[in-house]
Amino acid sequence: MTWIGKVCALVAFFFIGVSDAVATPICVIPIGGQSNAVGFGGDPVLSPTPPAGVYEFVEGSISALGQQRGMAPAFGSAFIAATGVSVIIVPVAVGSTAQTAQFGNYSGHGHWDVGGTMVPNALATIAAAFTAASAAGHQPRMCGMVWSQGEDEGVGFVTVPQIVDGTDYLTARFRAVYPGMPVYIVRTGTPTGSEAAYAGGFATIRDAQETRAQADSRTPIVSRLASDFVARGLMADDVHWNQQALNEVGIDAAANVVTSGLWNEF
Repeated sequence: MTWIGKVCALVAFFFIGVSDAVATPICVIPIGGQSNAVGFGGDPVLSPTPPAGVYEFVEGSISALGQQRGMAPAFGSAFIAATGVSVIIVPVAVGSTAQTAQFGNYSGHGHWDVGGTMVPNALATIAAAFTAASAAGHQPRMCGMVWSQGEDEGVGFVTVPQIVDGTDYLTARFRAVYPGMPVYIVRTGTPTGSEAAYAGGFATIRDAQETRAQADSRTPIVSRLASDFVARGLMADDVHWNQQALNEVGIDAAANVVTSGLWNEF
């Protein structure tokens, strides 16, 4: 081979290698639900700084995930540490929204049920994240959604069947776009202070979440820690978890997502 041929071969090898490296598969994991999924009671300063390879999709672009309130920094850090797989966190949670139309229409804050705007909006955001990831040279794959919701219904006293039906609709809508998509449930906690009287309603939500998880192996509960946050003094207010609690939930959820193996089936 001439020296020109050798140079061309090296150049081709270099570009193929770079292309392969850039096009490494990357997990897309939305975090949905309501205010604890948003991290309403959190403090960015108390969250971990995620390592390289943990990203977020916000305002139409992908960037490195830094310290922020919520469970995302801890979740992303624990996920990549356990799997070695890069991840794009897509925040789609909306504070005060309800799981069911029954309560969402009553509260006026919107819902994730039939006729609501939350699911279509979330799907549009996730689709945009996939487009941005592909444009950046990644191979995005849906690895499932972390779902933290229930505080609204907890004070509204909806029934177990209503919550189960609402979750059925939620998962069906997402799986129509991403077949078999796992939905990882962070089980609702318990209220305190002025909301303590609604403890029975929160228990109903937890029962519904357990019922749904038992009926569908692709909708596992990945964290049950929140039930103890009141007793452990980890509440930011009557219903929201503080940043230490959010960090713990993120780590716990990531560990159980990884253990489930569902994230790696796509």
